[in-house]
Amino acid sequence: VVEIFDRPRFFHLGYDEETLAAQRDCRYVVLRQGAMWWHDFLWFVKVTEKAGCRPWMWSDYAWHHKEEYRKYMPKSVLQSNWYYDKSFDSAMMGDKAFRITTYEWLDKEGFEQVPTGSNLRHATNFPDTVRFCDSHCNAGRIRGYMMATWARTFASHESKALDAARILGEVRKKRGSNLYC
Repeated sequence: VVEIFDRPRFFHLGYDEETLAAQRDCRYVVLRQGAMWWHDFLWFVKVTEKAGCRPWMWSDYAWHHKEEYRKYMPKSVLQSNWYYDKSFDSAMMGDKAFRITTYEWLDKEGFEQVPTGSNLRHATNFPDTVRFCDSHCNAGRIRGYMMATWARTFASHESKALDAARILGEVRKKRGSNLYC
């Protein structure tokens, strides 16, 4: 894949939704856990770096495995924590506060990241994600921001993608470049 795409600077490995809850509707499920998860993940990191790309991943695993992350996660792996809801007040979020506090935790631990927002549920989420991370994280560790629209590429879903482009344009105009889509 690296050769086909002319050695991209970044290579996203995924590694999100590797939980039974995320795959509960699948007919066949195989989940890696513990040492097997780390064995396979670190192999992908090694192969990606050997191919000349920087590994990039969703940070879901950090939500519930911070000590393992601290111990095993290479700092070379670019992180994309994500949060798509409306409130950024962790005191109001109860047991889901870990989704936004992980931006701060990754920063404190020295990981570089591309925080991710969306217009999936709320039009204000992406600008609020940028605002939250700009005020709670070290700018030197933010490599950019990403909009995850999660809209199907059918003509009937075109408005969601166009809305995402509009939101990105507005945020970029206010903040400057350094945004990814």
